[in-house]
Amino acid sequence: MKKKKIIVGLIILVAILAVAVYWFQSSSGTGSMRGGYYESETSRLGNIATYYNFTGNVAVKESQQAAAYSAATVREIYVAEGDVVAKGDALARLSDGTLLSAEIAGEVTAVNASVDEAVAAGSPVIEIVNFDALEIIVKIDEYDVNAVAVGDEALVTVDALGESFEGQITRISKIAQQSGDVAYFEATIAAEAEVELLPGMKVSAKVLNESVENVVVVSMDALQFDAYNQPYVLKLSGREYVQVPVTVGINDGTSVQILSGVSAGETVYIRRSVLDMMGMTGG
Repeated sequence: MKKKKIIVGLIILVAILAVAVYWFQSSSGTGSMRGGYYESETSRLGNIATYYNFTGNVAVKESQQAAAYSAATVREIYVAEGDVVAKGDALARLSDGTLLSAEIAGEVTAVNASVDEAVAAGSPVIEIVNFDALEIIVKIDEYDVNAVAVGDEALVTVDALGESFEGQITRISKIAQQSGDVAYFEATIAAEAEVELLPGMKVSAKVLNESVENVVVVSMDALQFDAYNQPYVLKLSGREYVQVPVTVGINDGTSVQILSGVSAGETVYIRRSVLDMMGMTGG
């Protein structure tokens, strides 16, 4: 009984494969020749760019912790959390006569004491952050650090907002930090953008590596490699598919530049397996 079920299962599988092949052969516009194992693609003129990709966070560039110079008691507080202050504004007065003032323009993010409360020397009484002077800090691993430089343009995307803006690398640390088995260097990107950034937001940044414009392009699917790892594409000669050697340039993982072997507007073919065709029928 068990053997009979296995045989029936095999018959059903063969039938499914046969139907898939028949369907694919019968579909218009794709793989109608020689068993339906090929689909066509037209080479085109296009642009390709490759990038170095990094991740990081929005960071505070200017902040102040207005602290007591010595142990004292708070006599007066002139600001509240959320207040916007200008450089030089009075923040608080202590019992020893110290007047704590804003050294930067920004927003009061914390008031850590109240009137008549004792504070220790060095204890921050008022905290200020300049939210108009934020910056981007990204990590560059040791393998890429020599490929980027101060002055390079970077496209920054704020993950939570889904918004992007262009910035410029203003600093690259020369002191490495360790992350697992890889060392990385922190790079600073100026964040002059019409985007509502907040400290701590995660970002991704990319810096141009290589780019070409108006070149012959095919998809990576169309590029094949022979037993000697030499690239080729498939073209149709009569009713036969033939391997045509090509010289390739850069690729972005989706498209590849063809330097020789294919002209713009030529048809190339992509070999598909039966399993590929079954996936297409399911889609």
